[in-house]
Amino acid sequence: MNHDITKLLNEIGKIKDLSLMDKITTYCEQNDLSTQEIGDILSESEQFKRNFWIDCVNNNTIKDDFLKEKIQETFDLDEW
Repeated sequence: MNHDITKLLNEIGKIKDLSLMDKITTYCEQNDLSTQEIGDILSESEQFKRNFWIDCVNNNTIKDDFLKEKIQETFDLDEW
């Protein structure tokens, strides 16, 4: 099943929307699929769930001030 998740994520990643949530929604609309069904498949991956949470925080879909602070600290290290 993990191979199917990778293939699905690669297909979703090809979509040019800004946020991961928008990409998933567009993918489902383009392929006449249920967002619930795709969400259930993707939620089997802990790495996807982590990346999805971070993407939602970065796009202000989810408010998580602590994570935003940690992300900013990471950017500061990259610039250093």
